[in-house]
Amino acid sequence: MSHAEIPKLYIDLETLPTTDPVVVERIESKVTPPANYSKADSIAKWEQSVKPGVVDERVSRTGLNGTYGSICVLGWAIEPGGYGDVYAASGNKTEADILRAFHSRTDEILRAEFGGYNPIWVGYNVCGFDLRYLWQRAIINRVGDLAVRIPYDAQPWQAKVVDLMHEWCGRNRDQWVSLSALAHALDIEVLDQIDGSQVATQWARGPEGQALVVEHCRSDVATTVAVHKRMAGM
Repeated sequence: MSHAEIPKLYIDLETLPTTDPVVVERIESKVTPPANYSKADSIAKWEQSVKPGVVDERVSRTGLNGTYGSICVLGWAIEPGGYGDVYAASGNKTEADILRAFHSRTDEILRAEFGGYNPIWVGYNVCGFDLRYLWQRAIINRVGDLAVRIPYDAQPWQAKVVDLMHEWCGRNRDQWVSLSALAHALDIEVLDQIDGSQVATQWARGPEGQALVVEHCRSDVATTVAVHKRMAGM
């Protein structure tokens, strides 16, 4: 099988912060006044006016850690062939449900169309975020058949992955750009109404906001495919 014929599995995750009260309580307990605050009234004012914002910010960051956060939307595509879909953990669908659906459908396609050939996993910062997060959530949700497929410890230079951010920007964090910024530079149209920083807020709005998150994920997958094809000369 030539490199062009090897299946490429593109993924994009949208994630949410923890809602576990035990984790939130643990975070709250570690947010304390500055050491130079000694007066009771100053501490009380800090606890009332400053602490809630600090706690909220730290809780929001748990969405970037697969131990605490969760996947609300999972988008994928397989090329060649134009296969793809987006699964959302909304309505009566749980995170475990969308992980199982992702495993089942992609495994079915890879077996039927590519003889079970292991795909190259492609994404934007896929080595720094998506693969390990997906693997962690698969284990936590007991979706073992998926977990064993994920090259969660892959490095950007290995043949089993293509991390487009590292391909384009290298290791220097000062050179890192967003997927939408790279798409703009490459004159690739991005059809999206929100960005990643708005996912949790939109999701909390209910069905209308959740629909925007789904379309955001769908757009990211399509953009990732387009950027990869452009970079690879396809």
